[in-house]
Amino acid sequence: MRILTENPLNAETPVDRLRSWITANSVFFHRNQSEFKELVPLGEYRLSVEGEVENPCRFSFDEILGLPKTIQANTLECSGNGRSLLQEPASGNPWTIGGWAMRSGEGCG
Repeated sequence: MRILTENPLNAETPVDRLRSWITANSVFFHRNQSEFKELVPLGEYRLSVEGEVENPCRFSFDEILGLPKTIQANTLECSGNGRSLLQEPASGNPWTIGGWAMRSGEGCG
């Protein structure tokens, strides 16, 4: 990993690891705006789905794990990806092309 900042952790995927359609978890880019203040124990974690939805709901971590699963491929890219390659310097972390990744795996369906 190419470390851009240590705290909070921002690191980009090494270019040689971007040659596959799928990016391994071990080299998946890290993008963080700030430090995590404290970790929530999984037994206490709750995900709330609310706002412009028909049925607002709340899930525990175990309930999330019990949801039906599907396999799909997704592309994720940091919006600052490539900023160090611009002719005019841009502020922020000096991402080259390592803020891009392809994921394939199980997700809630």
